[in-house]
Amino acid sequence: MEKLRIIPYRDLAAAPAGDPFTVSINPEKLTFARSVKFNEGDTPTTKRTVTQFQGFDTDTMSFELVIDGTGVASSTEKVADELKKLQDCLYEYDGQIHKPHYLKITWGQDSKFVCHLKSMNIQYTLFKSTGDPLRAKVTLTFLEYTDVKEAEAIYNSNSPDMTHVRTISEGDHLPQMCQEIYGDMKYYIPVARVNGLTNFRNLTVGTQLVFPPLKKA
Repeated sequence: MEKLRIIPYRDLAAAPAGDPFTVSINPEKLTFARSVKFNEGDTPTTKRTVTQFQGFDTDTMSFELVIDGTGVASSTEKVADELKKLQDCLYEYDGQIHKPHYLKITWGQDSKFVCHLKSMNIQYTLFKSTGDPLRAKVTLTFLEYTDVKEAEAIYNSNSPDMTHVRTISEGDHLPQMCQEIYGDMKYYIPVARVNGLTNFRNLTVGTQLVFPPLKKA
């Protein structure tokens, strides 16, 4: 297996936005997870729980990395320096896209996962007599990135009776988004209420809004 690499991008169609991070020790396993979302509730006429399909959760990928500075298992000299390289790759906020970088994880000739970092946990497991770390275990979880139009094409979910989640981009306006999703901008007030917005004109770039399904008459 080729060494796993994590490559940061500001724009997935352009060149990388920084230096890739190549692991010194490949993870022992890669874990992928996917799930389906349902709303559950009781009805007045039955004691059974009724489920309503709401959509698909974002796929996740997770694995553990060992950063070793003992020289036994890798050539890493300083654990702290290696961890900084990793965090700069995964966690750095980019003001041009108003969020951390897109990431492309590769671990073989045809294997890749396009994503954002969800979480990173660092556990130090070995130290020098000076207190400096000699080994660390890093647990990483990533959320798959899928373009909105691509996701709707895959799941055929461009109907107003489906729940939609949109990430706010520069220039987005709530009435215009309601027009695109529901075919009518008049729903911006209920959508603002669902999302707890006190001022629908000032949307924060990078945040997500939920557009619930329309109730059928």
